[in-house]
Amino acid sequence: MSSSSGFLGNLPVLDAKNWDRWCIQMKVIFGYQEVLDVVENEISSLKENPSEAERKEYREAKKRDCKALFLLHQAVDDVHFQKISMAKTAHEVWKILEQCHSGGDKACQLESYFIGYMAISNKHHLQHQNGVFGKKMLQQ
Repeated sequence: MSSSSGFLGNLPVLDAKNWDRWCIQMKVIFGYQEVLDVVENEISSLKENPSEAERKEYREAKKRDCKALFLLHQAVDDVHFQKISMAKTAHEVWKILEQCHSGGDKACQLESYFIGYMAISNKHHLQHQNGVFGKKMLQQ
């Protein structure tokens, strides 16, 4: 799953139906990539007149945040990417996704129900058309 560069080849992709499994898998990946802390917690901003050690620690945290953000962007479908694309940190993205899938954002649930309804509706419509056209072809 991991190449020599440390990046993962096949990330699980979040869609409307697999939040619980995806969440568990991503937390393991974040732990392996040593970025779980920046996903679960905000990065502290630099205080006024930081020491060299504080600046270095902040740069490292920002680097881990960018890595986590990269992983998150790769591991969501187009619908979810639209929801998270404006977030600036991995923690913001995680909060948006948690809210979306915990029932906090009913629009996500309604959207997935609507997509399912449309798929069923289209299937029935095609079956009806095939039945009508099939009968007409037999009558000719």
